Amino acid sequence: MNELILVLVGFALIASTLVLLPWMAKQHNWKQDHQRIENLYAEKLQELAQDLQQGNIEEQAYKAAKEDLTVQLASELSQAKVTSGLHISKNTMWLLPVVTLIVTSAIYYIQGKPAQMEQWLAAQSKTAEFGQKLMQGNENFTKAELNEFYLGLRSKLAEQTPDASGWLLLGRVAYSLNNLSDAIAAFEQALKIDSEHYPSRMSLAQSLLASGDESMMKRAGRIYNQVLQQNPADAEALTMAGYTAFQLQNNQVAAQYWQLALNYLPEDDSRRKAIEQTLPQVSAHAAAAQQSAQPTADAKSVVIKFNVSQQTQAQVADFQYLVVFARPQLSGPPAAVLRLPIENGQLPDTVTLTDQNAMMQGFNLSSLANAYITVRLSKDADVGLSEGEIEKNSDALTLEQNTQVTMEL
Repeated sequence: MNELILVLVGFALIASTLVLLPWMAKQHNWKQDHQRIENLYAEKLQELAQDLQQGNIEEQAYKAAKEDLTVQLASELSQAKVTSGLHISKNTMWLLPVVTLIVTSAIYYIQGKPAQMEQWLAAQSKTAEFGQKLMQGNENFTKAELNEFYLGLRSKLAEQTPDASGWLLLGRVAYSLNNLSDAIAAFEQALKIDSEHYPSRMSLAQSLLASGDESMMKRAGRIYNQVLQQNPADAEALTMAGYTAFQLQNNQVAAQYWQLALNYLPEDDSRRKAIEQTLPQVSAHAAAAQQSAQPTADAKSVVIKFNVSQQTQAQVADFQYLVVFARPQLSGPPAAVLRLPIENGQLPDTVTLTDQNAMMQGFNLSSLANAYITVRLSKDADVGLSEGEIEKNSDALTLEQNTQVTMEL
């Protein structure tokens, strides 16, 4: 409450100063004009007296000129006062801060600001306590406590050095309060600070998915796909990518993600049981849809033929996977990806990329006019290029049905 009183007093003083400064400046100018007019009158009066003494004018003319000067002085002083504005006494002037304080306080209390200020101050003081409880795994928070913690944490984050973990925590609290728009904004802020912050990416995708909006759900799918490009064995991302595809009614993609997820989920994971129960039905729907669908006459594909040098052939046994992908630029997500295990140190003669190798719905070979083909001999399942791996890129290809390209390895 003391802080609130200081804020109101400070506001009243600032408002009063802003009001009084122009008035005080005008009063100062008026006093200067008043003094200038009086000095001018005194000079002219002195000149008349000298003329009278020297006999230049008669007594009657002197009196008439003096009366004219007096009338002129009164007129100029009156005009200067009107121009400068109303005169305010000093006693009245010092009442202005008091009146301003009373009016400000009345408006503040009518709008319920004191209660909000007290809530904000309480939240500020309890932020550290709530944070410690969270760190200790205590999740027994009331909605009121979560609201206080959210308010205090948001204020602290606005004051201190940008911290991705802090914004992540703020987003998760907002998500717990079902404030999805605030949660999404907090996770996006965390990613502005650290674009590779894994927990923030996953939490952002989850919030987008929870919105139920189709465009946001598709964005969530793209985020999960980006995570999987860095780590194809991420069980959490595979599971949620499958769920996203399922919500978008893309059963074929959902089945593919969930089948991969089963390879990495622990046996005692509850999600594994849920996937095993749902997967047969999803796969059946996907198969039925694929069987009933008519083949697209203008579907694009790329046939890649390999020309392997003796030097590369001698190193093939050192690699585990042959990875082939097509993308519109030499950087960014691929429109089609195929990863094949290398067995017995042998590479296939040809590999074909089709729309079936797309990782995102609506982003496939048929959606591209041009593409670059990248072939990589990889030592692990990581989609990123590691030291010692071999990677070759083609020139830009114009995609058609059965586009063919030869890659030199």
